[in-house]
Amino acid sequence: MKLRILYTIFSLTLLAIISLSNSAGRAAGANQGNTGAPGDQMIGNNPRTCQSCHATGDIQVLMSLEILDADNNPITAYTPEAIYTVRVSIDSAAGPAANGYGFQMVNLFDGDDSDVNGWTESGHSDNVKLSATTTTNRVYAEHNGTSDVKEFLVQWQAPESGKGDVSFYAAGIGANRNGSTSGDGAVIPQKVTLTESLVSGIDNLSSVGIGVTVAPNPVKDQLMLTIQSEQKSTVNVQLMNATGQLFYQQQLHLVQGQQSTQIDLSQLVNGVYFLQTTKGNGVNTQKIIKL
Repeated sequence: MKLRILYTIFSLTLLAIISLSNSAGRAAGANQGNTGAPGDQMIGNNPRTCQSCHATGDIQVLMSLEILDADNNPITAYTPEAIYTVRVSIDSAAGPAANGYGFQMVNLFDGDDSDVNGWTESGHSDNVKLSATTTTNRVYAEHNGTSDVKEFLVQWQAPESGKGDVSFYAAGIGANRNGSTSGDGAVIPQKVTLTESLVSGIDNLSSVGIGVTVAPNPVKDQLMLTIQSEQKSTVNVQLMNATGQLFYQQQLHLVQGQQSTQIDLSQLVNGVYFLQTTKGNGVNTQKIIKL
C-alpha cells in the first residue's frame, strides 16, 4: 500500500514537472530544443517534438509558419541584414477546440546547421520570449506561458551577406489546460527555407562588359553612380532599403565608355540601402551607408 502511494506521488510529481516545463517553454523549462531541427533533442532515432508529449487527445491543430516583409507579404528569400516578422499561427482543425497555445522555433544556416539566432531584443508579441539552451547552444523563440492568442509574432534580423540559405523550424501545440499534457494536440514540425538575395557587393554585370562604382560611401547627400560600358547598352537602376522598399528607380541608356549619374539621398533617413544595377539577368548590387 505504501509503495502504491509513493508511486502515485512520484507519478503526479513527475507529471507536474513535465507540465511545468512545457508551459514555460521547452527551452526555458527543460533546456531542450524540440523543433525537429537537426541537432535538437532525439528519442532514439527520432526527433523529440511537441508531438512526443502533447499528441494524446482528440484536439487536432494546424500550424502555419511565415516570414513576412515590411508590407506583411510572405517571402521566400531574405535580404542580408533586413528586418522581418516571423509569424506562427496555430488553430484548431477538428474535434474539441484548444484552450491555449504554445510553440517553439529556431533558425539555422543550411550550410552547417549552426544557429542563426538573429532574434531582435524587442519587437515580439507579448506571448513570445527568447530562451537559450546549453544542450544545443541555440536561442529559441517560444511561448511565454500558455497563450490565449493563437498567433505568435517574432521579429528577426537576417544575417550579413554571404551566409547562404537559412531554414526556420517550428513546432506547436493546442492545449486543453487540464494541468497536464494529456488530451492535448500537436502538429508535425514545419520547416521554411529562405534563400539569400540582394547580396551586397554581388557583381555579374562585369561579365557583359559593364562596370559599376559608387562614391562617396558612406554618403551624406549626393551619391555619384559611375558606369563604364564597353558598348551601348541600357540598364535599370534601383535604390531600396533592407526590407525591399523602393526609393529611386531610373533607366539609363549607356554610351560606350564612362558616364556618371548623381542620385540625391538628402531626404532619406540614415541607414543601410542597396543600389542595384541590372541588365537582363545580370546584376550589380552595392551596399550604401547613408549618414
